[in-house]
Amino acid sequence: MTTRSGKSYASPMNPLNFVKQLLFPNQDTSPAHVPNAQQQRHTYLLLTKKVPAEIALAIIDHAEYWVKDSTSRAAHLTVTEGNSPHPYMISNPVRGRVQSVTFTITSHDQGWSSDNPRYHGTYDASWTWFTVGVIEPGDSGPISWKDHEENERLATNRHAVRDSETQIVTVGRDERDWVKSLVPGARVVLLVHARFGGWVNSVEAAQVDIFTSYL
Repeated sequence: MTTRSGKSYASPMNPLNFVKQLLFPNQDTSPAHVPNAQQQRHTYLLLTKKVPAEIALAIIDHAEYWVKDSTSRAAHLTVTEGNSPHPYMISNPVRGRVQSVTFTITSHDQGWSSDNPRYHGTYDASWTWFTVGVIEPGDSGPISWKDHEENERLATNRHAVRDSETQIVTVGRDERDWVKSLVPGARVVLLVHARFGGWVNSVEAAQVDIFTSYL
């Protein structure tokens, strides 16, 4: 799992350039491109004309040439111990084979605490955080999220920081059991947590990007 925190980010170089340079060595590979399912399959078939099928598949995965489905929400939500955990957003149903999931979360806590000042501005002793839930295909009834444990934290707000900050967290398919459970039709839920009196998790916006393979 990789995490980045801060106010803004420059877009990283897209790793699919490796694939494009292999297939089209004389073409400009600088523009970023996220494929749809048809383009991914087409690229795979082109690769199989140059290398064995298992190597072609490995190249696709190494280049992270995956289909992206994004769900976002920009609405203020405040969660305290009394209504924790609380769903903030639910993704679109999964299609394809999930390779990774990226969360972009903008949030902050109540901006103060009576704890030791050495914790202020750090992630230590912070009691506002996020976890991930999964809605299985066909499950449309009420769902209780009370069993989500603190040790399954996806992201945590910095302690006693009032200004909103953005965290980007990417979880690979082999890093958490919940990623492995994302079969077609399942949906990802971003859950907001707070614990103990005075702790407030204020969420401003979030986005879930699900990267899948159709091969």
